[in-house]
Amino acid sequence: MDATPGGGVGRANVGGRLSASAGLALLIATLVFVAPAQASSIFFLRSDNIWVANPDGSDAQQVTSDGSAADPYNFISSAKEGSAPLLAFHRGTEGASNGEYGTISPNGTGETANPHNGEMVDDEQFFTRIDNAGNRVTWAAKQNTAAQSFFASSVGVEGGSPQVLYNLGGMDARNVTFGEPSGASLLFTDTGGNYYFNGNVEEDPCEDSDIYLPILVRQTPGPSGSNTGASEPVLYCDTSTQFYDPALSPNGQLITAQAESNQVGSSGQVVTIPIGGSVSTPHVVSPMTQITPANSGDSLPDFSPDSSQIVYQGPGETIYTVPAAGGTPTQILTSASVPAWSSYSLPTGTSSGPGPGIVPGNTLLVPPSFKSLSLKTRTIHARAGLTLKIALSGAGTVVVELELVGHHHKLKLVGTVKLTGKAGANSFTIKRVHGHTLAPGSYKLVLYTENGSSKSTTRTLSLTVKR
Repeated sequence: MDATPGGGVGRANVGGRLSASAGLALLIATLVFVAPAQASSIFFLRSDNIWVANPDGSDAQQVTSDGSAADPYNFISSAKEGSAPLLAFHRGTEGASNGEYGTISPNGTGETANPHNGEMVDDEQFFTRIDNAGNRVTWAAKQNTAAQSFFASSVGVEGGSPQVLYNLGGMDARNVTFGEPSGASLLFTDTGGNYYFNGNVEEDPCEDSDIYLPILVRQTPGPSGSNTGASEPVLYCDTSTQFYDPALSPNGQLITAQAESNQVGSSGQVVTIPIGGSVSTPHVVSPMTQITPANSGDSLPDFSPDSSQIVYQGPGETIYTVPAAGGTPTQILTSASVPAWSSYSLPTGTSSGPGPGIVPGNTLLVPPSFKSLSLKTRTIHARAGLTLKIALSGAGTVVVELELVGHHHKLKLVGTVKLTGKAGANSFTIKRVHGHTLAPGSYKLVLYTENGSSKSTTRTLSLTVKR
């Protein structure tokens, strides 16, 4: 607020003095004017560990030091209230027994596995959110050990009051977060498509022929053990758009998500949808505001504690902030991923020494980041080989792990290839892995860069090999 006369704060002068009411108004205006902005920070992942920085990316500090390639931290989220808000995390490698969902203090101490950790089966992205107050966490669990479909769940950070939206048909819940500030309802991506099963009733809100087009669903779970929700599902969809990675603004008014066209070769962008923008009649799609450009490769958005800004992961392991109403994005970090905006105020000038705790000025070797990453074509013939188009922020080693997707989506590592890249654009063709051409089938490519003992956050690509 501008406290000058031209800025809308006037003065009533009575006998050369301010009147009591005008003086009080001026005092309130002055206090409002000088109040500092809400303290906050942004947590993120780098080199298998949790880091934190100011909202402009300055004073980046390492929070944990026990993460490694064999047991990395690979997802982080933060509560939005209080000076020491809890963080929710996942760590461990996909499919391994060391996977752990838990909570940790913002200074890196007090790491605790959730009592329901054994039920919190990895959902490929290890996505977990904590509510504003830091009382509950979410995850997507498999319906049973053989099923490849998931249901949305939340539980107290101490393990109490579990809530579940069971899989009732075509629902396949991923990217589970909270659908209201109190944490009572759940918001998630339904990758089963816009044929949403509510009980045994098949609903098609978008009337789109592509039944695998992911939508967003918001619903309150029923009592423990119930097979139905306590509320009707609220659906957000578009006839040509896939939605992933939702987050709700702390004031409960906006949803932000990664949106991606269903056209081949498209990539993500950040959008917002008003909380009331649900689909209630056929062919009426959810209203969206495009926050970042289409096909910009942006993902994993999260709101600031005051709901005014969004932080998100850009291509090549970069992190940006942007006004929630739209505007020009600002890049704040490189070699960083999975941002989580927090109400935590970053300390400076302190050190806890080695081990868990904030370590200011940490100088780990930072590997180059991916500025862009793509396959020349996602379907190849075995003898032709695959071609990677990679742009790097600096020279370094690119590691490519090739995993064959088998029955029930089980992954089998068939080989690892290391490539030497230069700063800028690179093109690599891989025709053989350990002396053999790739067998026909579907593959998942896991890529990261190395610098000494440090490695970047992994990126994944999908590939189909034909005879």
